[in-house]
Amino acid sequence: MRILHTIAARDWGGIAYRTIEQVAWLNSHGHQSWLASPGGSAVALRAKTAGIPVVEFNFDRPFAPSTAWALRRLVGDLRCDVIEAHTGRCANATLMVRDRCTIIRTRHTTRQLKPTFSRWLRWRWGWDWTVATAQTIADDLLAAELVPPNRISVIGEWAENRFFERTLWPEWRRTWRDRLGIPNGTFVVGAVGMLRPEKGFDTLIRAMKIVTDTHPDAIAVIVGEATEAGSPYERDLRSLVGSLGITDNVIFTGYSDDIPGLMQVFDVVAVPSTFEAQSRVIPEALASQRPIVASRVGGITELITHGKSGWLVWPKDPAALAFHLIDIGNSPAMTAAICDRGGAFARETLQIDAKMQQYLQAYARVPRGRMSATPPAG
Repeated sequence: MRILHTIAARDWGGIAYRTIEQVAWLNSHGHQSWLASPGGSAVALRAKTAGIPVVEFNFDRPFAPSTAWALRRLVGDLRCDVIEAHTGRCANATLMVRDRCTIIRTRHTTRQLKPTFSRWLRWRWGWDWTVATAQTIADDLLAAELVPPNRISVIGEWAENRFFERTLWPEWRRTWRDRLGIPNGTFVVGAVGMLRPEKGFDTLIRAMKIVTDTHPDAIAVIVGEATEAGSPYERDLRSLVGSLGITDNVIFTGYSDDIPGLMQVFDVVAVPSTFEAQSRVIPEALASQRPIVASRVGGITELITHGKSGWLVWPKDPAALAFHLIDIGNSPAMTAAICDRGGAFARETLQIDAKMQQYLQAYARVPRGRMSATPPAG
């Protein structure tokens, strides 16, 4: 099968990371797959670095005749069977080639879509199949009558194979703790993600102030970088750390490709987001058998059962987050049992091979030209 993945966004993030893992998996399992993304973008540059075949393509004017012609030519040159569109502008551009291959629209975000008539036409008529990356996304699309129930799949997040390499965990923990200058025995709270307001890192920092009042040596390690637009938020985070007097308790590592290794540094993983789909970090933490405290938002509750596979708190509540962080540090037996259950869940349900088989089933369904022609009432 020949599959072209498209991303119009220029900034790196979870969508791009998930997509390049898809492309790499497909190409290592007998298929041919490419990523089309704007030339010079962070997405294209990092994908190339990862060895992903990249086609530079500008989706800024998705409905322009020049875009349509270029995309039709590209689809013909690559002899695509399927296009999987991961962002809005590139999905709109694929409307111009729906007669030439199957179009899959993957929806990654929980932001609700207003069901306008033009949007209804695109979702119901323009794309052959929809993949939602969390059940909550699918529920919203179905409630808005943007997608018929017989043309949607839910394929959640996964952890790629490195996270399951149990024999390497002790070595990774030693290596990264040495690299970060963290002594053995120090309690470490880890958080991973782009430095954007919706990731809630300010809540984590405020929680760490509470934690350090009773555990003065505890450290938070925040892994990620800001986009150009997110630079003010990063400055605000660093300023907040200083104003709270916990400069020695917070480490900003910047971007890292070695999240499997860093996971083993963490004694607990915090996901304090204000909104999320399922969050890539949660399957990765479960696979790494790390305890998790996460916000009760979006699709996170599809992966975490409070008190059984992790802990859930309401967003923007640093006191609740701090309570569970301290409790985890003080309750090693309880924490180990939770981690064991989370790890078993990840091995059974969150491996990339099983998720990609679900994608291949969606690609093969090809229900082109079978869309409902009746718009929603009202």
